[in-house]
Amino acid sequence: MKTLIFTAFTLIFAGISQVQAFVPVDTTRVYSNGEDDKLRTPVKLEDLTTEVKRTLYNASYYGWNAVSAVWVSSELSHYEVELTNGEEILTLKIDQDGNKM
Repeated sequence: MKTLIFTAFTLIFAGISQVQAFVPVDTTRVYSNGEDDKLRTPVKLEDLTTEVKRTLYNASYYGWNAVSAVWVSSELSHYEVELTNGEEILTLKIDQDGNKM
């Protein structure tokens, strides 16, 4: 009987020691697929600069809705803003001064 209890305890302890802890992923930074050294940081639409918002709300993009934005830190840092119009999707690259790239 002692052997059975000891064996059960050993198996339970061995099983518990094999459990791997959950490691949370840092979602504030998204790295590119290795093509270049870009660091991509998601940005809330309301946090975009006034100049970028002016470009987005220009008459050229009437009917388009901003869906998401990412700040790309690279040699030429810029915002990538995704716009939708129905099923159409458009990605704009805009520098921090509101100029299209």
